[in-house]
Amino acid sequence: MNVEQKMSTLHHLANTILYCVVLAWSYLLMLSVMTMNPWLAGSSVLGCSTGFMIFGVNEKSLPNSQTVEIDNNEKSDTNRSDKVVELEHLK
Repeated sequence: MNVEQKMSTLHHLANTILYCVVLAWSYLLMLSVMTMNPWLAGSSVLGCSTGFMIFGVNEKSLPNSQTVEIDNNEKSDTNRSDKVVELEHLK
């Protein structure tokens, strides 16, 4: 395994662990709301809203977000197909 494959594997492992933590936390929040206690339900909504406001992610803060500008004045179909290939490569 080369360094790039190891980093990819570690990145995937970290994402898997974080996914499991978020899933477990979501089920715990769901169970707290299902107790029909309005104070627990309200505190869950308030806590999630506050956490999103403080730590929420938007497109501009992501490191891999890229803005692609397309010139609409070009009339050649070959240039447009090249741009589609470039856009697919960015995904």
